[in-house]
Amino acid sequence: MPTADAEPAQQAELALAWLPLDVDRAYRLLGVLLDGDETSQLAALAALREAGPGLLELRVAALLEATNPAVRATAGRALGASPRAGPDLVRRLGDPESDVAEAARDALVALGPAAWPALLDVPADVSDLCRVEALAQATRQGAPTASTRLGELGATLLTRAERQARLETWLLDRSELDELARAVGEERRRLARLGLRALGHLGDLNALDLAERALDSHDPVHQADGRQLAARLLGRRGARMARLLARPSTGRPGPLSRILEDALASESALVRAVAVEASGRILPPGRAALLLRRVATDPDPLVQAEVEAGLGRLQSSPGGAMLTTIEKLLFLRAIPTFQPVETEALRSLAELFAVQRYATGDVIFVEGEWGDRLYIVTEGQIVISSGGRDVIRLGPRHYFGEMALFDGEPRSATATAVQETTLLSLDRDAFYRLGRRSPDVLVGVIHVLSRRLRDANEASAQQRVSNGS
Repeated sequence: MPTADAEPAQQAELALAWLPLDVDRAYRLLGVLLDGDETSQLAALAALREAGPGLLELRVAALLEATNPAVRATAGRALGASPRAGPDLVRRLGDPESDVAEAARDALVALGPAAWPALLDVPADVSDLCRVEALAQATRQGAPTASTRLGELGATLLTRAERQARLETWLLDRSELDELARAVGEERRRLARLGLRALGHLGDLNALDLAERALDSHDPVHQADGRQLAARLLGRRGARMARLLARPSTGRPGPLSRILEDALASESALVRAVAVEASGRILPPGRAALLLRRVATDPDPLVQAEVEAGLGRLQSSPGGAMLTTIEKLLFLRAIPTFQPVETEALRSLAELFAVQRYATGDVIFVEGEWGDRLYIVTEGQIVISSGGRDVIRLGPRHYFGEMALFDGEPRSATATAVQETTLLSLDRDAFYRLGRRSPDVLVGVIHVLSRRLRDANEASAQQRVSNGS
């Protein structure tokens, strides 16, 4: 019998040894490991891959949602002998970690025809990417009607991308709707890429990957080559998809209300949420309230939060209202570090920022204390001081304390609110969790920090030259 202080791998091996003697006991022991830390979970899942999940199938399926991608991948492989796990495995086909998606594919292949119902009848709440990958997997496994359905899905994605493109042309030269235009453009490209992928699974996917990389190039010659290759591979639909990956170059600004109404009807919750924020900000109060009430029953929590906040501001003073995710996103977008980040990644980052309020004279942090937070001023003003001397004053859309995200060293200065001030703050652990999912966020911050350091070194060198002259 395994002891409590045995290594998880040893406990899992002993549990497997119990299988021929006492199945219930063996699975109880593996269940204990599944309740443990990630090392214990991985040991149990490796054993269950050999023995089959059996009585623990539901608990193994739950680990497909684990934070650790290694746990998700091993759970997927352990479910390869469980036909009932098909729907859970299909959801992991769109996992951002390629190892997890590959494990799900391997498990579905192991299930054979038993996986076809889950691959062909994907629930409505599953992402477009999962839907494409599920039908592609069903096509590879020879499921009846799979290739026809995959072609129909590609055509549907093309139609949806074209709707976004039409809306985007109306947003051209509407500077007050820049963020909405960006969200719509990203949705257009996402749908076009998925459409290309769906159609590519019916032909030469490797060649289509080359076409997509060429289309993503900033070189006009490469882009033209990508369009030609997509057209040769997929005919007229490929050419249309390729055009949809390029930002519209012509168009005319549309009427404001019509633009917002169309955006509020988008299938993308992020586009709808950005449109809600814009409606409350730039439309006359009566028109804005009418439009927001029309989408008050939106099923997405992000959109609901924006509607509630927008209606609240229209009905009362905005003072003291909590910042919504989209409002935080707009503050982040105004900062050079975050301008290149895609809207979906920036939304994930915005959700991690906490709102903090300070009265005049409140100290935010003190020189010499350990720091682990970045701050952004959204309202008011703070002063940065060192050695008892004021160094700089910062107002809205400025940020400070960013070095704490990287080195965790003592603060090099003191920050104090010089009037009533509202800040957004992000701690180091949350920043790195997001950075693992969206490396472009980390790259952007590092780029700005290196530029600041270079500027500071140049200023210091010039000062030394001036002092010596």
